[in-house]
Amino acid sequence: MQRMLAAFAAFLFLVLTAPQGAGASAGPSPLLRGDSWVGAAMRVGQPDALFQRGIAISDTTHGVESLPPRPLSPATALLASALVPGSSQIRGRELKGYVMLGAEIGALFAYRSLRSGGRDRQASSETMARSAFSVAGYRDSALAVGANPDSVQSNVSELEQLISESPNDYYENIGKRDDLAYGWSDFRRALGGSGGSSDQQRQYALRREDGNRLLKHANTLLSGVLLNHIVSAFDAYRTAKNYEHDVPMGFRMKLNLDPFGGKLGVRFTRHSW
Repeated sequence: MQRMLAAFAAFLFLVLTAPQGAGASAGPSPLLRGDSWVGAAMRVGQPDALFQRGIAISDTTHGVESLPPRPLSPATALLASALVPGSSQIRGRELKGYVMLGAEIGALFAYRSLRSGGRDRQASSETMARSAFSVAGYRDSALAVGANPDSVQSNVSELEQLISESPNDYYENIGKRDDLAYGWSDFRRALGGSGGSSDQQRQYALRREDGNRLLKHANTLLSGVLLNHIVSAFDAYRTAKNYEHDVPMGFRMKLNLDPFGGKLGVRFTRHSW
């Protein structure tokens, strides 16, 4: 589990710190490199400004407000969120990405706890069965109280086969089947008949059932984890696709600053992504 979480963290870090585009180079701002998507508004001391998606360039501060990073391609977004739910959404600064990632981590911890508890209870019940139930004891007790010899021999053969071929079915049957109560060490014969009861069998059956219930809940959580991967991947793909449709073209911007003359020159060129 620790290795899995470490791998998730490493992958999420790589996604969140991925370059904005091919050919990215070091520089003071992605807007100055001309290889990232740009929406800009320019104010040069005039009220009318070129505005596109809320980035302002001012001649008084010459400051550039950063936007969320450019969305991943649909295929990359799909793969990233399929591997680590919410990673593509977190990269795009969407709250639902944190919800998806948090649900993933919480579900994995809960799955581990339930699975461990279920296996512990099953192991405890099997230890109890090995010390309190035996096939030979079943045969002797059943024949002693007058059970049908053919049925007894059939059950003995079945139990011996299950021990070698399907131990889990063996442990399930000795707790659920009343006709196998003879095999428990505390078997008590019922008055006026060949049947009987065993407190050990009842305790064993409850312990076994509790373990099975926890394992069932763990498997349900695991199905939820898988569903979270699918939903996150589909949402990331849809968001990336919508971005491509909504913003099919972009701007490249070149700034010409004259610090001595106090002038700012801006040239925009339109291009497709």
